Amino acid sequence: MIDDQHETYTAEILLRIKEAHEKWVVGKLTESDQPKPLRFRRPKEKTAPFLLKLSTGKEVLNLVEHSYASILDHDELETEQEVELVGGFLEVVRDWGDIGSELGPSSRAETAFRLSQEIKELEELGFLVFGAREVHEMTGGYATSASDWPVSIFRVVRKNNPEIMAINPESSNE
Repeated sequence: MIDDQHETYTAEILLRIKEAHEKWVVGKLTESDQPKPLRFRRPKEKTAPFLLKLSTGKEVLNLVEHSYASILDHDELETEQEVELVGGFLEVVRDWGDIGSELGPSSRAETAFRLSQEIKELEELGFLVFGAREVHEMTGGYATSASDWPVSIFRVVRKNNPEIMAINPESSNE
């Protein structure tokens, strides 16, 4: 079409059209090339109302698997033995969260067994393990809408921690 109208679309006009188009492309690419800052939000409706007492490694793995992040916490530690046991337990939980989906059923069963043993050792030392999963929302980056961001939460606390509440599962809130 332009070739047929060489008198209307002179070389000078075509160069101006080309320059304007190139500026427009650079502007559009620059806009979308820059990701927005990442922001995380804890929607109240997706926040765990409390942490559950965990007794087995399988319970731990069920929480940490398919989580994108973990929050790991513990009470103040007083001895080298506590540091070693609590720190080692939380390290295994974190590692499993990083690579858990890559391992097969045999490795998963072995890890669950070892975590169950560590939970028993923690209980013998006077600690309990609590955990839950929440779904936070992530916005920013190149996404145009919020994305779910599953987060597992684990706390190793002393049995006498005043924050522990006993809940009777058979009672109801009527």
